[in-house]
Amino acid sequence: MDLKKIFPRLVLILFVIGLLTLNPTAQEHRNAIKEYYQYHNPGILGRMFAEVYPRSVRYGDFLFFSITKDGDSLVSVGLMGKVFVVADLGAIVSEDR
Repeated sequence: MDLKKIFPRLVLILFVIGLLTLNPTAQEHRNAIKEYYQYHNPGILGRMFAEVYPRSVRYGDFLFFSITKDGDSLVSVGLMGKVFVVADLGAIVSEDR
């Protein structure tokens, strides 16, 4: 086979393997949510809430990426070893509780 035909396939296979192996775990999502909330809400109430809230989110693993949700609200997205908190946690908390 020609190297020009093999190389793109090899790159695609390595990329897919990277997506599968670097998918963040539920604990990594919880840690990212906790850090995000503590950073944006300093003080004793922020620290207390940051300890409790991450336990209430649901984790969804989709092989290539992962998410956490609180009810119908998307809280975080994980991809390639990184977790991105996408929700305004204060709005979710005041809306749901």
